[in-house]
Amino acid sequence: MNISADILAFLKLFGKASVPGFGQFTIEKTGAQFNDQTKTLLPPSQLIIFNKNENQNDEGLIQFLAKRNQVTPDRIEKLLKDQVDSWNSTLYSGQPLLIDGLGDFDQQVFKFSGYRIESENSDFFGLEEINITDVQKSSKYKTPKGNIPKDTNKTVSVLLWIFLLVIPVL
Repeated sequence: MNISADILAFLKLFGKASVPGFGQFTIEKTGAQFNDQTKTLLPPSQLIIFNKNENQNDEGLIQFLAKRNQVTPDRIEKLLKDQVDSWNSTLYSGQPLLIDGLGDFDQQVFKFSGYRIESENSDFFGLEEINITDVQKSSKYKTPKGNIPKDTNKTVSVLLWIFLLVIPVL
């Protein structure tokens, strides 16, 4: 049984997962982002956020894990408590903690860096990562300046103003 993968599955279904004795993971939508290091434009997606609230308890996660792994809720509570104890002992010893599929903690500033989840939302369907360096290399073709009349912008402006003035009169 992979608890972190099961928590991620629960998180994707319900948008938040409260882990007793540890905290709550939630999903937030993020817009497109530009990565300066790799020179890539990442499409909109979802990001895992963590809020430390050890007292928050949600039976939904335990029931989900029990059903998914076909074990009793009591057994899941014990396994989850053991996992949380392991995570907490790693954090309190000052070591960084990596939770597969969810993110990692930097104990120095107790900062959680959640992973991006590729969006399965139809709003972003088909959007892919764009490597800007590839785009710059392929932009060697320039628009011909001689074929476009210089007064095109003035003509468009005049037509726009005519339509804006004529339509309210009608």
